[in-house]
Amino acid sequence: MNAPDSLLHHGVDLSPPKRRRARLWIAVAAGIAVTLLLVALASVVPFSSEALRQRIIATLSDRLDSDVELASVHIRLLPRFHAEASDLTIRHKRQHDVPPLIIVKRLSVDAGIPGLLRKHVGKVTLTGLEINIPPDRAPGGPLAGKSGGDSAGQRRDRNADAKDIIIDELESTDARLVLVPRDKDKTPKMWAIHQLHMR
Repeated sequence: MNAPDSLLHHGVDLSPPKRRRARLWIAVAAGIAVTLLLVALASVVPFSSEALRQRIIATLSDRLDSDVELASVHIRLLPRFHAEASDLTIRHKRQHDVPPLIIVKRLSVDAGIPGLLRKHVGKVTLTGLEINIPPDRAPGGPLAGKSGGDSAGQRRDRNADAKDIIIDELESTDARLVLVPRDKDKTPKMWAIHQLHMR
């Protein structure tokens, strides 16, 4: 899934390294969305909505080594698979004095059943996405670009499914990218990303 440089706009002026980093974090958020979808599909028949929500939280917490909150999740199988989740928050498990790594007010995933079985997703839509990028030397955690105490094998196992997933289209509305400074007394740098379309 590629995004041309012009897609980070509306006042967002990032240097090429920061732009690549921003794209990486957007892709991480999309990967989380697809993980939600796959867990939902695997759980739809035997579980209620509340049990499904709890299972998604447990799965994401384990895979991302993070504290996860999720207000609600709903799925529909016909005529096409559609999953919706609201108020997703992911926090660093060992850093509670910093903003959440990822916040999503609303998330939806659409896919055809045959494609879904091949891990091929038609569209992921994110509304109210906020990504707080920690400083480069922030300790631990897969979302911070580090691995904490995990071995290389554990990291490969955690990310194996996401690497095989194909997302045709990603749309994000009213997103915000925040660069968290190393010095807590400094004001974070923020960019509003009103519309982002990646294919």
